[in-house]
Amino acid sequence: MFNERLRFIVIVVLVVLCSACSTTEEIKPIPQETENNLGENPPTSTTESKTYTETLTTNLKVDAVLDIPDEKNIPLLEVNDHVFDENKLAAVLLESKGAVKKENESEVVFTYKDNKLRISKESSSFNFVTTMGDHASTLINNMSDKMDASFKLEELDSIKKSKAVEQVAAVFGQLELTPHLPSKVYALDHHTLQQEQDLLMQDENFKFYVDLGKTKVRETWNKDDESYYMIFSIDMHGLPIASTGYTLRSSEVEVPSSEVRVVFSKRGIESFEIVGSIYAEQGSKVAPSSLISMEQALDSLKEKYDAIILKDELTVTRISIVYVPVFISSNVDSKTGVLFDKKMEMVPAWYFNIDRKYSKGDHINTEPVVVRINAITGEEIL
Repeated sequence: MFNERLRFIVIVVLVVLCSACSTTEEIKPIPQETENNLGENPPTSTTESKTYTETLTTNLKVDAVLDIPDEKNIPLLEVNDHVFDENKLAAVLLESKGAVKKENESEVVFTYKDNKLRISKESSSFNFVTTMGDHASTLINNMSDKMDASFKLEELDSIKKSKAVEQVAAVFGQLELTPHLPSKVYALDHHTLQQEQDLLMQDENFKFYVDLGKTKVRETWNKDDESYYMIFSIDMHGLPIASTGYTLRSSEVEVPSSEVRVVFSKRGIESFEIVGSIYAEQGSKVAPSSLISMEQALDSLKEKYDAIILKDELTVTRISIVYVPVFISSNVDSKTGVLFDKKMEMVPAWYFNIDRKYSKGDHINTEPVVVRINAITGEEIL
């Protein structure tokens, strides 16, 4: 097992280099491991970057990057919400015996100094943040559509990207989470952080909440504040779980995605946020004899839009196969709206990322759209 763990660290490094109310509880810190434990069968990238171009119909075309695994023997998975050990989360992320625990109806909150860990009771998710991580996340959340254009550095002087991802991967292992690699990584240099914050402060709405004390910003960003922002999909059987959730058309129930966002500086984890939920595999069903082909999935996509007079221009920019969580059955608490007695499956799906261009006044706007086609039945997942 040691060799497997060590080998996976090497894989992580190479992939990154190539991818450019209150009671006090004693929390015993878990020692930082030098090896990374991400499971006995760590995920690997199974595809080369390929593209596909086709015009499906008027105003619906494909100009897409393909991310399709070679392995087609992909099973249906019975899953449930992952149950986190609260004390273990606190020990790993807060690293302190003096963490204070508070509890209310919706969450458990551990605090130590200015660091805070919130664990949701209604979903399998948590959020850990330091003061600096809170400030960085505020900026990131207000500029998510311009991250690529703004943060152009590949690496920071304070810590190498490969080393940062290696240390974050070790934390994943301690928390028994498996990331799908490679991750998306941004280098947050202090000059750009300051520049983006100054721009946001010119927005009256943003500044209103800052002046009100509801939104926290850093007075000045300096070299010591530089960090990496990492976005991880969660892996099951070598496939990523969909990173965007959806609302069931039949019941308006939200089906959460599964994604982890991390801010990491030379001091360590500054922010560790689960977006959506983490799912735990309960069992595997027999893999279907075959999945529908990409061409069949595109036929389903075309059929969806054939029934609509398309005035907007739709371009499929990415085609991938992912796991999509699907409710088989559930009940809803009439008072709280919380789901219980849930039965869920991870279903392999053709996942289409689409750019929708539309006119609004004199401007042309672009909106992201996602369509999920069940890779077994060929039906849209709604």
